Amino acid sequence: MHSMTDNDGKMMASRTIVIPVLFFLTTIALLCYPLNPRSETMPAYKTHFDQARLEYAKKTIDLYGDKIPKEAQKNILLQKIVIGMSPYEAKLAGGAFHYKVEHDPKVWPKDAVVDPLAVINKQSVAPDDSKIWMTFENETQFPSDGVQRFEVYFVHGKAQEIRKLTE
Repeated sequence: MHSMTDNDGKMMASRTIVIPVLFFLTTIALLCYPLNPRSETMPAYKTHFDQARLEYAKKTIDLYGDKIPKEAQKNILLQKIVIGMSPYEAKLAGGAFHYKVEHDPKVWPKDAVVDPLAVINKQSVAPDDSKIWMTFENETQFPSDGVQRFEVYFVHGKAQEIRKLTE
């Protein structure tokens, strides 16, 4: 038979107090602390992909994926233009665009009328010193900022700079 000593009584009394106090503090902590602590620091936005552009890009990658670098394919499917992309890859990622072209006089006749889209298209297979500016407007390039206009500058057939345009 076990008899209770003073130490056992103190132990029982402390357990009787500690357990409810811990339960109370835990409840308060759970009520005061947000369930998703990252929600305070993460922006609340949802990117809306252009489905027609995405389907066209998928078909193009299926047909010509061996000619498009894997990293570019990944970004094209995310509808995001990155430094190093060709104008064609940027078109697949960014969608419709306006353009300005200064063609390379060593490749294109200096005084001839040159189709600027021909210059843009040739950069994927035979890049030259042409300077190309492509202006896009979409919400996938800068998703946390919504729909944005931005310009991509190309030299030697590769994107060198991407900058937001302000009105």
